[in-house]
Amino acid sequence: MKANKITARIKIFFSTNLKLKVFSVIAAFIVWFVVMGTLNPAETHIFNINVSVAGEDQLKENNLICTNLDSIKDQNISVRVKATRADLNVLTSGKNSVSATIDLGRFSDYYNEDLSNPFYTSVIPNISVYSNAYEIVGYTPSGLNVELDRLTQFEVPVRVVIEKDIEEGYVRDELIPSAETVTVRGPEKLADSISYAGLPVDLSSISGERVLHVRPVLYTDEGVLANDNFEVLSPAIEVSAVVRKEGEIVINTPGTTGEPAPGYKVAEVSVSPNTIGVVSDRENVSEDPIELLPIDVSGANKSFTTVVGLDEILAARGLKPAAENAEVTVSVTLEKEGTTVANIKGSNINVIGLGQGLQLAHSPGDVAFEVYGSEALVKNATITGSIDLGGLGEGVHTVDVIPVLPPGVISSGRIRTQIELVKTPQSETADKNTQNATQSEQPNNSATGSDVDNTSNDNGSDTQEAGAVQTPESPNE
Repeated sequence: MKANKITARIKIFFSTNLKLKVFSVIAAFIVWFVVMGTLNPAETHIFNINVSVAGEDQLKENNLICTNLDSIKDQNISVRVKATRADLNVLTSGKNSVSATIDLGRFSDYYNEDLSNPFYTSVIPNISVYSNAYEIVGYTPSGLNVELDRLTQFEVPVRVVIEKDIEEGYVRDELIPSAETVTVRGPEKLADSISYAGLPVDLSSISGERVLHVRPVLYTDEGVLANDNFEVLSPAIEVSAVVRKEGEIVINTPGTTGEPAPGYKVAEVSVSPNTIGVVSDRENVSEDPIELLPIDVSGANKSFTTVVGLDEILAARGLKPAAENAEVTVSVTLEKEGTTVANIKGSNINVIGLGQGLQLAHSPGDVAFEVYGSEALVKNATITGSIDLGGLGEGVHTVDVIPVLPPGVISSGRIRTQIELVKTPQSETADKNTQNATQSEQPNNSATGSDVDNTSNDNGSDTQEAGAVQTPESPNE
């Protein structure tokens, strides 16, 4: 029922006053066009854009280059465009609708020109949207200065630049590049500013033997990256890198084989160093101690040392020494049967009888000597001793050391050590003061006339009658 009513009303609407309704629609269109013509007038909008550069490759083909290209590309050009608001909205919504270009190709035949001064070239504005509705009414700047230079080729040395080094627990060999120099092309005037071609490498995540392919990067004398005016013509450089895992292995003290000469026995065997640094291409380094072959002491009648190489032992484990010398020194100490070696530390030697004004140039050194008695008793005892410096003056002296030994232990012979006595600073100062006083009391021989009387003795030597002073001798001299 409702649908029928709506249909009836529509028929009535279109069938009554039809001419009036058609006239109203036409009038509405006319009013709309009038309003649009008056409310949407032409206006000017400023577009700020960067300069586009053309003809760069054409310059290089003729061995020329624009040295201020970066600053030209950063140059801002203000282009004023006139159009209706609707048309301007089309430009502002589009990307790169308005552009400004300079053509470097016009300088391609300037190789033989004087390039010491810049050349002025005009900026060409452009609207990419083809329409007569747009008008470029102005732009600033209208032109730019172009700095030109001739291209030249030259060689620069190669240097490895480590951006990230190896991690802790690793060692590396010297990094070796496959070339010592690279060929560079760039502005003739700025060629001397290039110091070297750096090869940036990251070693933080590699291990074993690797060959890295690195693109050279140019650096100036100040160590900063060179600008884009320079080009490396050489291909990527290979850098050989060897990174290994680092570790340390204990070296056990070896035993002995054979028998020393009659009357002698092995007192001690020691190894120096007792550890060795190693590297491995594997991630895990074996830390099992190194066992050396026994040292032959057959017929030996004195202590000796021997050098043992470790290259073969390490190679059998897949290891290499961290240092150049993969060797250790084994020391074998022999002693006579029935005797043992006792030691008196220098700090345990008591000094007595030191003369006035004297002091030791340095503390007594440790003293080792043979004794008869229990080896265990000697090793567990703290042995002291003394030296008597009574009556000794300044200089180097060899003196007897009187040991204080445990009960049941006696020395097998005389024990001697060398000491040096020097004057104390106070004694030296006193001597100098005495000497200065003696000199100041001497008579003034430059006086004339009868101020000073000189007499001659029988043998013709001059003797002063007054002012003679004898320098006193230092004690114990």
